[in-house]
Amino acid sequence: MRIGNEQLKNFIKDSEMISDENLSVAFAEAENGKKTLGDVLLAKKFIDEERLRKLYAYILGIPFVDLQKETIAPDILQMIPEPIAKKYKIVAFEKNGAELKIAMLNPEDIQTVDFIRKNRVADCNLYYF
Repeated sequence: MRIGNEQLKNFIKDSEMISDENLSVAFAEAENGKKTLGDVLLAKKFIDEERLRKLYAYILGIPFVDLQKETIAPDILQMIPEPIAKKYKIVAFEKNGAELKIAMLNPEDIQTVDFIRKNRVADCNLYYF
């Protein structure tokens, strides 16, 4: 699922994170320049990256994890080979029995989600970081 500019605008408006004026300016620039609203909001410093990522996670219904606060065991980290982790911007960060928790930078990337589910552990949970 892709978060469109209109959908993001509506969530931000409802949450009152950004003034209506700044949101309108950013939305117009995004639409006129064929950019994503998130990119424009970040460029104009109307929102910080972590807050925007948390908002995306909320909209997509994917839990957000701050990996800076996580201690990842080396054996867990190595469950996904480094070339794959770099290519798809994913990282395994916790394992409980058969369940593997994987964080990814772009949870809108359906191909990567499918790749993870097909080629890794069947019981994996995705998180946004």
